[in-house]
Parts: sequence; structure tokens; C-alpha cells
Amino acid sequence: MLKKELNIFTFADLLEHFPFRHVDKTKVSKISEITPDTDYIQIAGILTDAEVFGEKYTKRLIAHVQDDTGSIELAWFQGVTWVEKQLNTKYKYLVFGKVSYFNGKPQIVHPEIELFAQEPEGKSYLEPVYPTTEKLKSRSLNGRQIGKLMLGLINQLSPREIVENLPESIRKKHHFTDRFNAYKSIHFP
Repeated sequence: MLKKELNIFTFADLLEHFPFRHVDKTKVSKISEITPDTDYIQIAGILTDAEVFGEKYTKRLIAHVQDDTGSIELAWFQGVTWVEKQLNTKYKYLVFGKVSYFNGKPQIVHPEIELFAQEPEGKSYLEPVYPTTEKLKSRSLNGRQIGKLMLGLINQLSPREIVENLPESIRKKHHFTDRFNAYKSIHFP
């Protein structure tokens, strides 16, 4: 699929498939920190409830996550059955998404949600967002999955496996990083 859709034939091609932006998930915020100016936020909290409303085309899943400072509503309008199976009340989750307001209260619609791992400060790098296609998305190879492939590739490479294309004298004179660290920083700054 990567060959057909994105012309990625080798690991070098994958390494040259650059993200078009990065998402900052380095900080875990408190629910009380949400203001009308908040755009995207990442929070950690206990899933207190999850309930499906409506039928067929009006079906939606509404859940609430609570931390020690408050509670926020999460909403899904697509993939309701699948998402519902993934959620367990009383578990702690890491939630990331765009904050919007409904009836004057903040909510996150279609958030990214995963069981909370002991990363109190979030990730140590900016998460890359890669270009993808609808065909790849339909095969569960979205930008996030490409990021996981890339992280695996970067972790397996060593600096000696990426050949320098600039002489050492030029790199030192202009304080350029080596090529390996340049790739690493492009994908996971």
C-alpha cells in the first residue's frame, strides 16, 4: 500500500516522507486550565461514564473524563460501536483533542484516547503528522500509524547507517548537526 499510494519503496523513502506538521503532546494539562482560548489540549483522567444516545444515523457516544480539578465531556458521532468497546469506566485515560463548547461547557469531539501509561509529563517529543491517503486510512494506515512506523525505523538506525552528504569542515564551520540527528529532529523534535 505504501508503494502504491505514497511511492515509498525503501526505508530511505520512508525516512524522506516528512511530516507536514507536529502536534505538541509534551504537556498533560488539568481540566481547570481550559479557557475559551484553548485550542488543543491533552488531559489525563478517570473515565467516569460512557453512554450511547440515539439510533442509526443519530447515534452518538457521550463520555466524561474527570481529573482532580474537574470534568469534561467527550463526544463521538462516528465509529460509536467500536469506540464504546474500547472504553472502560474507572480506568485512567490520556485524552487529546480540540476543545469546543456545547451549551456553554467545554467538550472534546472525536478525541484521541488511550489508556494512561505512567508518563506524567506527556511525550518527550512533538508528535509528527504525516500525509496519507483515504485508501491508506481505510486500511488503518493513517498519519499516526505512519508515525509509529517511523519511530520504529528511527530507533533501529544508528548514526553510521546514514551517510553524511556534507564535509566535516563545512558542518563544523556552520555548526550543522550530523545527518542522522537532522532526520531524527525532523521527524521527532
